[in-house]
Amino acid sequence: MGLAGPRERLAGLTRAVLAQLAALHSPDDLELVLISADRARPVAQRTAEWAWLGWLPHVRPGHGQDCRLLLAYDPEQAAARAEELLRRLADLSQAPAPRPWADGTVPVQRSARRPSRTAEGERGGGAGGFTGPRTVVVVDGDPGGPEVREAVARLALEGPRAGIHVVCLAETAAASPASPVTETYEAACAASPTFRECGAVALLSGDVATALRLLRVARGGVATGADPGPDRVPDGPVGHGTVATVDAVSPAWAERFARALAPLRTETGTGERHTRLSVPLPQAARLLDELGLARATPASLMARWADAADDPRSVGGRACAVLGAGARGPVGADLGTEGPHLLIEGPPGSGRTELLRAVVASLAAAERPDRLGIVLIDGGDGTAAGAGEGLRVCTDVPHVTTHLA
Repeated sequence: MGLAGPRERLAGLTRAVLAQLAALHSPDDLELVLISADRARPVAQRTAEWAWLGWLPHVRPGHGQDCRLLLAYDPEQAAARAEELLRRLADLSQAPAPRPWADGTVPVQRSARRPSRTAEGERGGGAGGFTGPRTVVVVDGDPGGPEVREAVARLALEGPRAGIHVVCLAETAAASPASPVTETYEAACAASPTFRECGAVALLSGDVATALRLLRVARGGVATGADPGPDRVPDGPVGHGTVATVDAVSPAWAERFARALAPLRTETGTGERHTRLSVPLPQAARLLDELGLARATPASLMARWADAADDPRSVGGRACAVLGAGARGPVGADLGTEGPHLLIEGPPGSGRTELLRAVVASLAAAERPDRLGIVLIDGGDGTAAGAGEGLRVCTDVPHVTTHLA
């Protein structure tokens, strides 16, 4: 499937498509892979646009991939994701070699597409049907170098046999009388080479790109006879297609949706169920409440420090960090017994710095300054604005000995 149109509307439509896929299919049945390595757009812009996708459980690797999330923003990551999918295709593909044409030319092997009119009982049940978990690969623009382009094109052509489906995005002007469908289609193919391999395309149209035209694409086959020369049907959209109103969602809506799905877990492969909460999570978390303090006064903190000094399990100092409010009380980590390290990660704007401030405060509340020292290394969020300032407010804590920014 190819989607083409102005960037803002195209992104909104893609968010709506992926949200529907994630809502209708569990992570056990559907895997989402993003390849957004088009150097025509800055990497910061691409990562910001797709940051919401990282919350979905569908982008977590489930086939032994060597990555944390199935998101590719540079050529190396794109090549790795494409290679992983090609290996899966090689394991499952049993297609015979294509027969040469009369002039000896070997045509590009294309996977057979089941017509949309196929009866429901005939879908996926035949010998060639794929019934396992499926993978949707979102290719945003040019996927990278020639090898990656060839790999993604092969996935678009042969992937359906292995349950791999490509959604290709191309930034173009909206289809209009000034930019007819054929010109918009060619512009999309130029912006994203994989677009030409899509069996169906949706072109955004209208003055403000609020409508779309869904079209079937001719595959350049032979119209009559066996000779592919003058009678070949040219590639491109055919017919008038179906016109509809664009269903798009905002980045804020998509992030709220993805965050809501983030904690969901399905049954394991052995049939065991994940532990279910008997009570809901709190709607809000207040650090003083989780520390058991009505107010942070010198007397209350010194009482906590005295308890820590008398604790035989924390000889040499206690390093307990409170991370949040759970269903049955505070959720924390004891760096002395569960550490020695704690990793906090999340996309920009997710609250990592705020949580680190709470960790510093909870560590300071757990132990005296002469028994616990804190060194702050503040690298910011990778942008010039506010770099090195996120943890500066913590320098007033007496436990902090050094602040590097």
